[in-house]
Amino acid sequence: MNLERFLSVVGWVVPSAILVLIPKCPVCVSAYVAAWTGLGLSVSVATHLRASLLIFSAGLLAFLAARNWMPRHTKCCE
Repeated sequence: MNLERFLSVVGWVVPSAILVLIPKCPVCVSAYVAAWTGLGLSVSVATHLRASLLIFSAGLLAFLAARNWMPRHTKCCE
């Protein structure tokens, strides 16, 4: 497997894993951050962090899907 293919797979796996593994509860997000890093977050910061991660992951997956779809379905300069 070449490096470009590996990075393509990683590009799909990381945002998908974030969407699957992110907790639904902001208090749980705060607890996970505290457990992994030792930093305490307020519930409001955890709420914004969770929303930001969801938007970022969904946007990145949409970008990857569009990037893979465009070369197959567009005819440029022909």
